[in-house]
Amino acid sequence: MQRILIKTTIPFTEDDWHVGRFSLLQQHLRSFTDTSGKPLYEVDARDRVANHANCDVDLLAAGEGAYDQVWLIGVDSTGALTPGDTDAIDRFRHSGGGLLLTRDHQDLGSSLCTISVIGATQHFQRANPESDRSRHCIDDAESLQISWPNYHSGCNGDAQRILVAQPLHPLMERTRGGALEWLPAHPHEGVVSVPTEVAEVARVVATGRSLRTGNTFNLIVVVEAGERSGGGRVVADSSFHHFCDCNWDPAAGAPSFVDEPWGDGMRSPDAHSDARRYVENIATWLGSSRGPGPLTPEVRRLKRFTRRHERAPESCRAAGSNRATSLRQNRWMERSNLTTSPRGKTRAGVGFSIETKIRQSGLINLTHLM
Repeated sequence: MQRILIKTTIPFTEDDWHVGRFSLLQQHLRSFTDTSGKPLYEVDARDRVANHANCDVDLLAAGEGAYDQVWLIGVDSTGALTPGDTDAIDRFRHSGGGLLLTRDHQDLGSSLCTISVIGATQHFQRANPESDRSRHCIDDAESLQISWPNYHSGCNGDAQRILVAQPLHPLMERTRGGALEWLPAHPHEGVVSVPTEVAEVARVVATGRSLRTGNTFNLIVVVEAGERSGGGRVVADSSFHHFCDCNWDPAAGAPSFVDEPWGDGMRSPDAHSDARRYVENIATWLGSSRGPGPLTPEVRRLKRFTRRHERAPESCRAAGSNRATSLRQNRWMERSNLTTSPRGKTRAGVGFSIETKIRQSGLINLTHLM
């Protein structure tokens, strides 16, 4: 079973885009099972929770190997991600973890740009604007309080017809073959692109078209895993409204500041199916981010023990691991019959290190991991 963290960049705020606004996404991910009926994914969905060093506790846990995938939803306009957060994301990606980045219009979620290498996939007004200066203008003129980038792909609740690039990427494929055709629409989407640094290992896989100006804009960029990209696979998405409850089902409600007209195009069976298939494809593709080989939970935890604070910022090392991670470590030690010596060295049974135990089990070649 893979572990997925769905994470927003703001603390819980009732009348805002807190993680509860993505409950249908959570339910859908939890619904997937293998042939024996066992869940494929364990999903944790949390808003931002910072420790006294202002590092998000769940991102720190991801950096220590607690998760296989992080779905990071940029809903802040204040630069919420700290250096400690982005360092943790770097460690997570260096370990091969898969990452989804999504945001919204103008500068909403612009702290994503502070993530090394792949943060440059996201374009905002004040941070990393599109290179084409002719794009630095309002697309949707109806929402006067919102500025560019704000591509109008349709009303909330409607579906937008997308253009899928060829060759067809697994992210954009329907269950029975052929390309996805629909995604949830939004009156002011953001935009993504392929940064020069990763041009050889990334590409645009889907574009949209503004219903106001006719301009096309990039909806989705994928980045392959490897040294050139800085770690695990990445999906860069132009708007979190592709995943939001109110865009899948307007009856789910939205924050009070959402005052644009609503549509109902997502009631279409094809649109309903494509939006959920897109989510399934993301989870499957990111789930293969670590590459071939049985990277078992035991091995991932071994990596966390042996490399725990190797590259963490001093402030975050001083803060220590968060409570949830410590509890997970303790539970794993109990399940694996591990003990801790008086000097703090972890042992498996009598006279065996964790590394020795896993080497003898033949689970994986540890030289590849270290």
